[in-house]
Amino acid sequence: MNSTANQQPEPESGQLLDSWKQIAAYLNRHLTTVRRWERCEGLPVHRHVHSRIGSVYAYSKELDAWLRTRRSSPPEEPRPVAAMPMGRPDLPLVASLGVREGSVRLLGREVEFKALDKAWSRAREGRQELIVITGEPGGGKTRLVFEFATSISRNANVFAGCCDRSPHLPFTPFAEILRGICQSVAAEVLRELLAEIEGSIELTHLMPELSRLIRPASACASTTTEGHRFRMFEAFTGLVRAMARRGPVLLVIEDIQWADEGSMLLLRYLVRSARDAALCIIVTCCETELQQVRWSAELLADLRREVSATRVELVGLANDGIRCFVDEWLGQSAPANLIRFVTESTQGNPLFMTEMLRHLSDTGAKTRIRALGVNANLADPGLPESIREAIGRRFSRLSQACNTLLTVASVAGRDFSLPIAEEVTKLPENVLLDAVDEAVAADILREVTGTPGRFSFTHGLIREVIYSRQTAARRVRLHHHLAEAIELHSETGDLPLAELACHFGHAAGYRDAQKAVLYAVLAGERATASLALEEAASYYKLALDALQFLPVNAENRRKRFDLHLKRGRSFSQAGHWESAKKDLEAAVGFTGIHDEEGQAELYVSLAEASFWVLDIAGVRHYAGEAQRLADRTGRADLWADALAWKASAQAADGDVAGAIQSDQSAVARAGGIRSFALARAPLTLYWAGRTEEAAEQACQAVKHARESNDAAFLLYALQHQGLSLAGLGEYDKAVRIFDEACTFGRRCGSLPLLSRAMCMSVAPLLSLGDLEGARTRALEARELAHRVAFEPPVVSAGIDLLIISARLHDPGRSEALLRETQAAVEKARGWHGWKWRLRLAQAQAELALARHSWDDAITAASHVVDQSRSYSRPKYEALGLAARARAGGRLGLRRASEDALASVRVARRLGDPAVLLECLSVLLELDGSDELRSEAQHTVQRICRALSQEPLRHRFLAAVSSNQQLTLRVEAMRRS
Repeated sequence: MNSTANQQPEPESGQLLDSWKQIAAYLNRHLTTVRRWERCEGLPVHRHVHSRIGSVYAYSKELDAWLRTRRSSPPEEPRPVAAMPMGRPDLPLVASLGVREGSVRLLGREVEFKALDKAWSRAREGRQELIVITGEPGGGKTRLVFEFATSISRNANVFAGCCDRSPHLPFTPFAEILRGICQSVAAEVLRELLAEIEGSIELTHLMPELSRLIRPASACASTTTEGHRFRMFEAFTGLVRAMARRGPVLLVIEDIQWADEGSMLLLRYLVRSARDAALCIIVTCCETELQQVRWSAELLADLRREVSATRVELVGLANDGIRCFVDEWLGQSAPANLIRFVTESTQGNPLFMTEMLRHLSDTGAKTRIRALGVNANLADPGLPESIREAIGRRFSRLSQACNTLLTVASVAGRDFSLPIAEEVTKLPENVLLDAVDEAVAADILREVTGTPGRFSFTHGLIREVIYSRQTAARRVRLHHHLAEAIELHSETGDLPLAELACHFGHAAGYRDAQKAVLYAVLAGERATASLALEEAASYYKLALDALQFLPVNAENRRKRFDLHLKRGRSFSQAGHWESAKKDLEAAVGFTGIHDEEGQAELYVSLAEASFWVLDIAGVRHYAGEAQRLADRTGRADLWADALAWKASAQAADGDVAGAIQSDQSAVARAGGIRSFALARAPLTLYWAGRTEEAAEQACQAVKHARESNDAAFLLYALQHQGLSLAGLGEYDKAVRIFDEACTFGRRCGSLPLLSRAMCMSVAPLLSLGDLEGARTRALEARELAHRVAFEPPVVSAGIDLLIISARLHDPGRSEALLRETQAAVEKARGWHGWKWRLRLAQAQAELALARHSWDDAITAASHVVDQSRSYSRPKYEALGLAARARAGGRLGLRRASEDALASVRVARRLGDPAVLLECLSVLLELDGSDELRSEAQHTVQRICRALSQEPLRHRFLAAVSSNQQLTLRVEAMRRS
């Protein structure tokens, strides 16, 4: 045991070190290491007699002598985990993960450690790995990750972020990871990496100070909030990929069960976008708590399935591990009855065992057990029966001031600052500092690295136990006192709005509900500015909850309307249309009869939300209400938008003719295509084969979209213009328009619409026979749509890939894709599901032709013809007739020539030269004539004249040269 003394230090004793910090600094070790050496290995540290909690001092010469006489060299402090290939060292990983260094080494995790090592080996070879570590609180998840990360840190870039319960800061774990990157990577290297990433300016939403390293030229085009967020996702992914090219990367995200939804979406995007990177992502979670957050559990489950994640489940240590753990803690072989008691009471949970054994040490039971050996009576030490009781007993042995501090700290949240604690506890400064030292010495609190004066709990379970021991009434009042203290000690221009909203919100039923509403709204607006749209919605919900404690009057009803509207818009900006619809519907109940214009706007938003969730009946209802109110208020723009959404419902049901009629009325009333809602009108005309009208209206839509500075409107309009130009055979223009749409989509970050544009851009390539180019574009569109969870392009590109496989005469490779696409189409109740079923039937007909399954081809093609006539789709009527004619010809059926002739007639009316050439080719095979051959050759010439791009022109001619009726003329054209 250490000696005690109160004499003045003698000069020959060397430098006087009068705090744990000074001792740790002198030894160049972490505080927890120094305390362990003092507790377990006799480090000469002294305590003043007068201090009840034992303030400490030491002499430098005594410390030097202890180091020289120590039997073995001091345990090496974990080396800072750094991005070694990238630049200067990072902070220790222990600072990021909050690992408590204990006296017991990692035990009983050999199998789990090996699983991590295998996954890391695969990641180093350039194959992304996702590892999910699960287990109960205190099971050793963080310790396992820390030990593994330390073991690979010499040859890896390792960064960590942690999630926590609310109040959330937006994208907390990724902001911490980015901060770690900035601390680890030399500024000149980081500046070089960021210069390679388009839209890197969006990373300032995660870390504002990063702006000094980013060129202003990287600023993006005008876009939606969702577009900015996707650009941020893309930029973060680009940075990680760039780092992985220089050295393998390990990212650690702790306690994923508490992640904000934006962080979960960023994680999904990262996983889906960096499959070929030397990247390993480890996430830890407590699954019992994960199930309380439905969307988080669903997203993580989806990721596990699609990337075959390595799952590591930590259970309690086995008997051998428990025995070794207790032996090492005691410093000798433990009695069998103690081993049995620890096993039964803790089930091998490392944290629980630590707390139980700490109880032995703190009560002196450790010494009595050592003296009594195997005959020790475990009733004597008063061992607690549960871990909560064990933790609770630790508090009973602390001073009253320390317990007061811990009570306030448990309510404060993830961490707390001393000025706030001093304000709320009302403890004198010296008493407060003694209480902090006592809590740190007891390993309950730790100082937050790099932030003097801020402290956090060493484990979340300890905080939970302290928090749960308080009554609800005490917690509510402490939340209020904390909110007032934070408000008092914060600068007006830099208020911690998330904390204020959380604490005032919890205390709204007690006092200051008005402030709870105010700060929650401000926190929601700041979250929106930070692209944390789901967090913004949660703050608006907090404001709505606080409003329950305010009087019911006209002003507060208006606030409820505004809050539901804000929350609905936050969800709609994030693409969560189901949630958006619920809040927008809730807002309806708070509208006043005097505000008919506002109601009309709300109903238009509801019609849009209903469309995106495939509630076609809802579209009709809300669009009808919006029309009625817009008509009464004279808002022609709202009336037109409402009718346009009605037309969308008609189109979704397959009533193409009715949709066109509604679109024409809406465009006439609005004076042109002046909104996103109206921008679909050219598409319906294209479906109906009225391609020239479609191109004319699409041109008008693009013009208005450019003037409106609405990124989504412009991207949507460009797609329909490209599609209609391709249908007219103006392939150069179509390709140029699609290229503009794709470039603009990337710049503005509207990735769902970008995936749709990519998908539509397959059409001209497919028409021209550039099958490899079409395949590349379809795969790219499908992959992007999958990354951003936008289903329509996933399905549509899947159908394109089936058709491409058929035309490449390789139907066998598409079996799995066919089953997947069939399942997706079957689930489609809206989103033009009739069109998907029609296109899928055409793909099945062409696959059957490629397999020489003539009867199957006729069956599928007949379905295409019938459905095309029902839904006014002349393009697919022509293609279906051509496919049926080709199969019938192989079977020698008399009607084959009739089908081929009918397909040519439909194609001539349609005006699409590629479709006409396909139908003419089939007819020439069955019943050729010089007149038909001349028409086909003129059609080839027309297409060639519309192609100035030589590679595309060459691929087109190569594709049509396989037709024997055209070979001679085509060869001459190729030579020319």
